[in-house]
Amino acid sequence: MVRGWLLAGMAGVALAGCATRDSAMRPHATVDTSTPTPEWMRIATPAGMRSLETLDAHFARAVRALPRAAVSKARAEGPLLDPDAAQLAPQVSPGPYHCRLIRLGGARGFQSFAPDICYILADTGSLSFAKASGENRPDGRLYADGDKRMVLLGTARREGEKTQHRYGDDPSRDIVGLIERVSSFRWRVILDRSAAPGGVLDVYEMVPVPPEVKGAKPMVPND
Repeated sequence: MVRGWLLAGMAGVALAGCATRDSAMRPHATVDTSTPTPEWMRIATPAGMRSLETLDAHFARAVRALPRAAVSKARAEGPLLDPDAAQLAPQVSPGPYHCRLIRLGGARGFQSFAPDICYILADTGSLSFAKASGENRPDGRLYADGDKRMVLLGTARREGEKTQHRYGDDPSRDIVGLIERVSSFRWRVILDRSAAPGGVLDVYEMVPVPPEVKGAKPMVPND
């Protein structure tokens, strides 16, 4: 009887050993749940990181703090000045855009300027923003950041300046911002200018310039 138990026990150990070896030899699927670090986080300066972490909240505060005389003007802009208006798919297509500046804060509280021209450029697989007319001409590279916004890291230059500056070389010229799509064919660029007197915030409305495609024949509705 004891011999039978021993044989049964040895067989159980052998089977367990086979099961362990079979399990070890069987391929296992592993899932990496870590989220890759956005590229802009590896490039932004410490000051830029701090600004971007609070820029959406800064924008919301600037809208709430508008003087009473400017509230109706802000409402007339619709989703452009609505802090919660960001839509999915914020990517912008290369090409020219009408860029209209709205400045929040400062002594006047609210200022709207005539549109200028800016461009979204595609170069070596990346997108960049460049304002081509007007007194102030921010430009910089765009980086993906989630499904509702892109990040802008760039520099500011004045009209007539020819020297090209790189982000991170001169803190006094560095700019950071967010690009969001607020409705069909309408984007906004929110630039942090909190270091300026009065803590102003610049919001650019971007609307594509209607293209003229050679050879394309637009549809004419039949009456």
